[in-house]
Amino acid sequence: MARTSLLPADLTQGGNSQSGSASIQLKTSMLIPELHSEDFPLSDSINTMEALILELGRRAKVSLINSKGDLIDFLDVKLNGKNINFFPDGLATRLKPGDHVLVRLIAIGGG
Repeated sequence: MARTSLLPADLTQGGNSQSGSASIQLKTSMLIPELHSEDFPLSDSINTMEALILELGRRAKVSLINSKGDLIDFLDVKLNGKNINFFPDGLATRLKPGDHVLVRLIAIGGG
């Protein structure tokens, strides 16, 4: 499974960063244009797991959160090595500078 690291270009050019260099380490198996670095800056609008997942989905042009507000099936999301579903606040969990986030699609198939 290929991994692509992410950096939204528009957030590095005049975005509202919380502390100038506040960022998380982000890795994903999704190929998303214009996202090329592991350092993903936090901003006023992207500071929770939900906001991050919504932004990734917007950039990939796919819905990663369903109409009930849950992650789509076959999406694995981890924060600092722990599945996001095990955090008390779930997708509302706030991101902190230095957090490690992994977002990957789970390969499925039959045969």
